[in-house]
Amino acid sequence: SFLVSFVVDARGKTMCGMRHSGIRIIVSPGKTCKPIRVTCKLVNPDKLQHPPVMLEGEGLASRVIKMGPPGASFEGPVVIEVPHFASLKHHSRDIIILRSDDGEIWKEHINYFSIAEIQNIVKNSFGEELGNAEDLYNHGIARIVTTTFPKYFAIISSFSFDRFIVSSCESELKSSIDPNIRVFIPKKAFNKKIYLKLQVQKIPDHLKTKLLNGNVVSCSVVTLEPRRRRFHVPVSLMIPKPQINLVNPQKLMLFCSLSEGQDKSVWEDITNKSFLKEDEESIYFNTSVSGR
Repeated sequence: SFLVSFVVDARGKTMCGMRHSGIRIIVSPGKTCKPIRVTCKLVNPDKLQHPPVMLEGEGLASRVIKMGPPGASFEGPVVIEVPHFASLKHHSRDIIILRSDDGEIWKEHINYFSIAEIQNIVKNSFGEELGNAEDLYNHGIARIVTTTFPKYFAIISSFSFDRFIVSSCESELKSSIDPNIRVFIPKKAFNKKIYLKLQVQKIPDHLKTKLLNGNVVSCSVVTLEPRRRRFHVPVSLMIPKPQINLVNPQKLMLFCSLSEGQDKSVWEDITNKSFLKEDEESIYFNTSVSGR
């Protein structure tokens, strides 16, 4: 493990780990009214009694980050930058941050500050420039922005997804992985603002050939999370057809999995339960519950 430790007061401070860790912590002026000793330690997850739970397709991208003092609260955003070893080639994978306030329960840490807000705070405080999202991507850096210190942070490598905040108004969600994959949300599908994630996982052609002997073609796997959330009004999905011709006549089938967490995916054929429409390029169907 490697420890970064320093004392910060109302004047603020920025600290960089000069050895192999590469950790950087930025506390801007006015973010704390009294001196606080900030510590940041990299911990082997095997030494934790309750390590972070890995979901399907996820893995740790660095050691677990132990923060101190746990429960510390600041008057504004504190920036923590930590190197990771995840492979994010072609933006097919993404980084998510988990936090544990008590060392037992883990949940996703959400950053409510925009990059522009953080850039302005740091530049006006220390005259430093923060890298943009592309710089972080190219240099393998995960940026955590928080106003409170949990006991632990964990950097997780996951399949890429798009985040959306939706409300009772009509909206359209579009995947950044494949813009032709869209979710149309009608009015009053939700009674309040909620947080949705749209994930698109492309299946390599060689894998489909190996597993299905070339007799079946498949589109990308589309997931709308959180799963098992019921909509007051059904939402519509548009998914492109696979662009491969089969010798045998094609039969269109739709499968769905509502498995959550660490549960193994269980797929159900819902072709006869869904009203499928298609044109030359896409498939359309409605659903009243989120899933994969």
